[in-house]
Amino acid sequence: MMTKFSNIITFSIKDNIEPTLQWLQKRLQLDDFALSKMVQRLPQILGYSISNNMEPKLAWIQERLVLDDAALSKLIQRMPPILGLSSDNIEPTLDWLQERLVLDDTALSKMIQRMPSILCYSIKYNIEPTLDWLQDRLKLDDTALSKLIPRAHTVLSCSTDVLEDKLEWLQQRLYLTDEQVSAIIQKTPKLLSCSIVCNLEPTLNFYIDALGDENEALAFVTSYPNSFTVSLEKRLKPRLEEARRVCRDGYRLHMHSIHHISYQ
Repeated sequence: MMTKFSNIITFSIKDNIEPTLQWLQKRLQLDDFALSKMVQRLPQILGYSISNNMEPKLAWIQERLVLDDAALSKLIQRMPPILGLSSDNIEPTLDWLQERLVLDDTALSKMIQRMPSILCYSIKYNIEPTLDWLQDRLKLDDTALSKLIPRAHTVLSCSTDVLEDKLEWLQQRLYLTDEQVSAIIQKTPKLLSCSIVCNLEPTLNFYIDALGDENEALAFVTSYPNSFTVSLEKRLKPRLEEARRVCRDGYRLHMHSIHHISYQ
């Protein structure tokens, strides 16, 4: 904390630190652990004015995003640096997103709650270039883009180079045309959040091994692209092993029945 905000050593416990901690804990309904975690992430918060900064800002965010107290608390805990932004920074971002993605108030609120870090991104240098690139790369009209982003909002934190690598892998490995890769992404936007090394490649290899035929595996994952988003270690491998066990047990039962009938 001292490394992040050395001025904290000059604050009065009685006049600054303690009142701020008490107010934050009450306003955001925080237990001691949550309060400690928040202050460790953003120690500067102890220097913010309650009446001139945090209280009006939280009230504005709560009203603008139509949040109840619990949702507001969760939002701030996920992204404390929001308290360091002014409404003059936040409002243009919200307005731009709402207009660019044709979002109503409810859809905008849901997207920000899922990924509050969007509020810290630059429209000019981050959000707008990524959206423009993605729209051009996947040949999306404004309506299709507005449907895609709320379901794949994490793309706004990715560089276009990273996104291109994923799309290129899908296109080449699954033998897809531009139109097909666009259709798959629109069907399963979470693919844009998958790692090639940790998700896409090992999952495809799993299906090739399970089905015993690469062409059959490629056809399967192309028809059901959400299969890439299922946990390999926690779900797919255990279920395959269970299926194989059931098949082995069924085979043994079948052979036992044949033997029993033959004996009689």
